[in-house]
Amino acid sequence: MKSSFSFRPAQLDEIVKIADFQFACWQAAYVDILSDSFLSGMSRDHRREQWRYRLLSGKRKIMAAWADDDVAGVVSWTDGDLASGRELKTLYVGADYQRSGL
Repeated sequence: MKSSFSFRPAQLDEIVKIADFQFACWQAAYVDILSDSFLSGMSRDHRREQWRYRLLSGKRKIMAAWADDDVAGVVSWTDGDLASGRELKTLYVGADYQRSGL
Protein backbone atom coordinates (compact mmCIF):
# COMPACT_ATOMS: atom_id res chain seq x y z
CA MET A 1 0.00 0.00 0.00
CA LYS A 2 1.31 3.41 -0.92
CA SER A 3 1.02 6.29 1.51
CA SER A 4 1.89 9.08 -0.92
CA PHE A 5 -0.62 10.18 -3.53
CA SER A 6 -0.94 12.79 -6.23
CA PHE A 7 -4.26 14.48 -6.98
CA ARG A 8 -5.34 16.07 -10.23
CA PRO A 9 -8.40 16.80 -12.32
CA ALA A 10 -9.24 13.95 -14.68
CA GLN A 11 -7.94 14.20 -18.23
CA LEU A 12 -9.53 12.63 -21.28
CA ASP A 13 -6.65 10.18 -21.75
CA GLU A 14 -7.24 8.90 -18.18
CA ILE A 15 -10.95 8.19 -18.53
CA VAL A 16 -10.54 4.50 -19.41
CA LYS A 17 -8.43 3.93 -16.27
CA ILE A 18 -10.93 5.86 -14.14
CA ALA A 19 -13.93 3.98 -15.57
CA ASP A 20 -12.20 0.62 -15.15
CA PHE A 21 -11.33 1.57 -11.57
CA GLN A 22 -14.98 2.38 -10.81
CA PHE A 23 -16.09 -0.85 -12.48
CA ALA A 24 -13.69 -2.85 -10.28
CA CYS A 25 -14.86 -0.97 -7.17
CA TRP A 26 -18.48 -1.90 -7.92
CA GLN A 27 -17.58 -5.53 -8.54
CA ALA A 28 -15.75 -5.76 -5.21
CA ALA A 29 -17.92 -3.58 -2.99
CA TYR A 30 -21.34 -4.83 -4.02
CA VAL A 31 -20.66 -8.56 -4.43
CA ASP A 32 -22.68 -9.44 -1.32
CA ILE A 33 -25.28 -6.71 -1.80
CA LEU A 34 -26.36 -6.86 -5.46
CA SER A 35 -27.30 -9.97 -7.39
CA ASP A 36 -24.70 -11.84 -9.40
CA SER A 37 -26.83 -11.32 -12.51
CA PHE A 38 -26.82 -7.55 -12.00
CA LEU A 39 -23.06 -7.38 -11.47
CA SER A 40 -22.28 -9.71 -14.36
CA GLY A 41 -24.60 -7.67 -16.57
CA MET A 42 -22.64 -4.47 -16.00
CA SER A 43 -20.83 -3.20 -19.07
CA ARG A 44 -17.27 -1.91 -18.81
CA ASP A 45 -17.77 -0.13 -22.15
CA HIS A 46 -20.91 1.59 -20.84
CA ARG A 47 -18.98 2.83 -17.77
CA ARG A 48 -16.28 4.20 -20.05
CA GLU A 49 -18.88 6.03 -22.14
CA GLN A 50 -20.51 7.48 -19.00
CA TRP A 51 -17.23 8.80 -17.59
CA ARG A 52 -16.22 10.23 -20.97
CA TYR A 53 -19.57 12.04 -21.20
CA ARG A 54 -19.25 13.36 -17.64
CA LEU A 55 -15.86 14.84 -18.39
CA LEU A 56 -16.56 16.23 -21.86
CA SER A 57 -19.98 17.66 -21.04
CA GLY A 58 -18.63 19.61 -18.08
CA LYS A 59 -21.65 18.48 -16.05
CA ARG A 60 -19.30 17.06 -13.44
CA LYS A 61 -15.96 17.98 -12.04
CA ILE A 62 -13.78 14.89 -11.66
CA MET A 63 -10.68 14.54 -9.52
CA ALA A 64 -8.54 11.42 -9.27
CA ALA A 65 -6.04 10.31 -6.67
CA TRP A 66 -3.07 8.46 -8.12
CA ALA A 67 -0.55 6.07 -6.61
CA ASP A 68 2.12 6.14 -9.29
CA ASP A 69 0.19 5.06 -12.43
CA ASP A 70 -2.69 3.44 -10.57
CA VAL A 71 -5.99 5.12 -9.76
CA ALA A 72 -6.34 5.02 -5.97
CA GLY A 73 -9.54 7.05 -5.71
CA VAL A 74 -12.03 9.14 -7.68
CA VAL A 75 -14.45 11.85 -6.68
CA SER A 76 -16.93 13.74 -8.87
CA TRP A 77 -19.37 16.53 -8.14
CA THR A 78 -21.66 19.00 -9.81
CA ASP A 79 -20.38 22.53 -9.70
CA GLY A 80 -23.39 24.71 -8.95
CA ASP A 81 -23.22 28.12 -7.37
CA LEU A 82 -23.75 28.67 -3.67
CA ALA A 83 -27.48 29.26 -4.16
CA SER A 84 -28.12 26.04 -6.09
CA GLY A 85 -25.47 24.09 -4.24
CA ARG A 86 -22.89 21.55 -5.15
CA GLU A 87 -23.61 17.85 -5.00
CA LEU A 88 -21.19 15.01 -4.42
CA LYS A 89 -21.94 12.41 -7.10
CA THR A 90 -19.27 9.76 -6.68
CA LEU A 91 -16.60 8.89 -4.16
CA TYR A 92 -14.56 5.73 -4.63
CA VAL A 93 -11.43 4.55 -2.85
CA GLY A 94 -9.80 1.39 -4.12
CA ALA A 95 -9.74 -1.57 -1.73
CA ASP A 96 -5.93 -1.48 -1.58
CA TYR A 97 -6.01 2.16 -0.46
CA GLN A 98 -8.80 2.12 2.12
CA ARG A 99 -7.58 3.10 5.59
CA SER A 100 -4.41 4.54 4.03
CA GLY A 101 -5.15 8.15 4.86
CA LEU A 102 -6.23 8.88 1.32
